[in-house]
Amino acid sequence: MALMSAPGQNVDFRQRARKVLKNPLSWLGIAILLSLLLVLIVAWLVAWTPAWYAPLPAENQHVMNLADRAERTLLKLRNQIGNPARKTIIWSITQNEINSLLAARYAIPPSVKSSAVFVGPFVRLTDGKITLAIRDMQLPFHSVASVTVAIRTLPAASGKPAEAQVRLDAVHIGLVPVPRAKVLGALHQRLKEIAPVIRQTLARYAGSRYAAAQTPQVLKYIQHAMKGRPFPLTLPAGGRILQLTRIAIEARHTSASGKMVPARIILVLKQIPA
Repeated sequence: MALMSAPGQNVDFRQRARKVLKNPLSWLGIAILLSLLLVLIVAWLVAWTPAWYAPLPAENQHVMNLADRAERTLLKLRNQIGNPARKTIIWSITQNEINSLLAARYAIPPSVKSSAVFVGPFVRLTDGKITLAIRDMQLPFHSVASVTVAIRTLPAASGKPAEAQVRLDAVHIGLVPVPRAKVLGALHQRLKEIAPVIRQTLARYAGSRYAAAQTPQVLKYIQHAMKGRPFPLTLPAGGRILQLTRIAIEARHTSASGKMVPARIILVLKQIPA
């Protein structure tokens, strides 16, 4: 009997479905449900922490040791740039060293963490790209905001210095992409607020006189990068001119000899005639 009544039940169900769909209030209800579902999906994507985001614990002894090594590496670069005897400089720093330095030097003390706007800075290096991520405590769900930039060197034209180009590749809040135009507009408005940070960083690793002289130039380079314009790779230092002939950003990989190579940034500078 149940099998015989099944076709009738199906017809009855289709008739009821037609009546529901003909009712404008039914369509309104469906639209509200779909909107709520969409909001929930977006909220979930915003709240989701990317799997690669893993800021290091500042209190870990290995992290502190790596942070010290990273600082020595930066000071070594400063000393080599200031040494006229060094005609060629090959310098590198790993992703772990960068993140250890960020964790140890820019960690938020527990007493002020509740009022901090940004916590947990983290850098990720992939081939040709740098991603800077940070947890923004003012965003919903305290989401992770990340900015990815692509860096490449351009072939030098005859008689002209080599140039580099920095391009804003992607911006995300959680897993949700953010329009790049909005980000560039916000950065441009806050460029003056960035100047003291740049000056303090340059002063720490290159000296206060160099920081005062080069901060305006660095800001100019940032403006060029924001507009996608190339900028020169020459660097005046200690009465001579150095040219950054290579910028390599490498993801973690296995070398031809089978050795695991960590993610790192490599710079090669050479002295050129003034």
